[in-house]
Amino acid sequence: MSEVLRQPLLASATATERRGLRSFLPAIVAVGGSILLVLLRLQLGGAHFISDEGLMLLALACYLTAAVFHLTNLYAPSEMAQKAGLWLATTGVFFNLSSWGVRWINARDMELAAVLKNGGEMPWFARWPTFRRS
Repeated sequence: MSEVLRQPLLASATATERRGLRSFLPAIVAVGGSILLVLLRLQLGGAHFISDEGLMLLALACYLTAAVFHLTNLYAPSEMAQKAGLWLATTGVFFNLSSWGVRWINARDMELAAVLKNGGEMPWFARWPTFRRS
């Protein structure tokens, strides 16, 4: 028993440091991509852009497919199933965040149209957070 305690403790964090930023890549891709998609919606307008309901359905499809890959990975471990599940879940988060952003932009456009129709001035950003549907 005393021989086990005499061995020196060797700890190295090089493997963790190398993977540090790479492990955040799915979150960075999801958040950054959704910001870009919302900015694209602002630039192009809402006439010929995918609706927030469509983005939410795409998110749901990605979540369900990711769940299938993760469950498959439980029964038959595979690196491909693990990576596919991770990236499909990341894509689902991307579509979900984009859906919220597009919904807020659509609500802002409807509010702005109502304010301008009544002769008001364009607000700086919004009068209140648009968490509800009109």
